Amino acid sequence: MMNRRAETRKMVSQYHNIEISINGMPPAYMFRLRNIMSTGLGVLVRSDSDLLKQVEIGDVLDVKYNPMEPSEPSEYFKTKIEHITEGIADSPKGHAVMGLSII
Repeated sequence: MMNRRAETRKMVSQYHNIEISINGMPPAYMFRLRNIMSTGLGVLVRSDSDLLKQVEIGDVLDVKYNPMEPSEPSEYFKTKIEHITEGIADSPKGHAVMGLSII
């Protein structure tokens, strides 16, 4: 089994937040990138967010990754939604964790 933990930590330390826009149309949803799970990246999304009505597990999106340093350029990566999970112990009430992986 391959451990991708080091790569996950590098992504979280290199990028501050992400922007998700469905089909390139506004609104763009902005989330702080988090090292949520031991195997991947994630974001916290309000359970009643319109975004969760527009995406499904397995969807691949062009996601904009904004760097920690404002002088650095943003980058776009194809990103797959691995899971959408509510009720994770460390997440605030009324939020879901959306697990992501860069492909």
